[in-house]
Amino acid sequence: MENKYKEISPSRSEIISKHLGEFIYNKNIIEFGASSGSTLYDLKYKYNCEVSAYDVLPVNLSFCESNFFDLDFDDLDSIRNSIDNCDLVLFLDVLEHIKSPKDVLESILRINDKVKVFMISPNFSSIRMLLSWLSGFVPDHSSGFFDKTHLKWLSPKWLKINLSDAEYESEIFYVFSDVFFFRIIQKFYPSRLCSQFGAVIKVKK
Repeated sequence: MENKYKEISPSRSEIISKHLGEFIYNKNIIEFGASSGSTLYDLKYKYNCEVSAYDVLPVNLSFCESNFFDLDFDDLDSIRNSIDNCDLVLFLDVLEHIKSPKDVLESILRINDKVKVFMISPNFSSIRMLLSWLSGFVPDHSSGFFDKTHLKWLSPKWLKINLSDAEYESEIFYVFSDVFFFRIIQKFYPSRLCSQFGAVIKVKK
């Protein structure tokens, strides 16, 4: 089946597969902020997953098991059954748009203590941000780091501080540039040189 969503976000499912390995196959997956649905499409047809989309905006993804919009992150109990029956929850460039991402993560892990949460976010501790300011860059607040809809500036340190409770464990990773030169440079100091980071978060057993 042709993936008509592929040109939107071709690599997200590959990043997920890289960090979750065999776990990704045949799973029940929820994505919050599904957008175009490109990642869910790949996960459904490449890895035989059942997928559901939840968003604050209307979405129409015919291949999804559920397709729910007008989501209230302050009331996740309203979709408790969906969360309780899933294996993996995705937040791909979404948590930075939520006013209380820590509360959202803890709510999901409280509802289902067996689920894994997979997140990717802009790394607001990246030197790239500092260089933007020092170079006199004036943001237009429509895209990138300075998107006006970013309510929280997340970083690996933020994650360590806010999920340092002994109850949780998080495996942090960095999203390296596709350009070979930059990828090599970034590996020397990823927490400051990578413009994106991610994590796999779960309740500690």
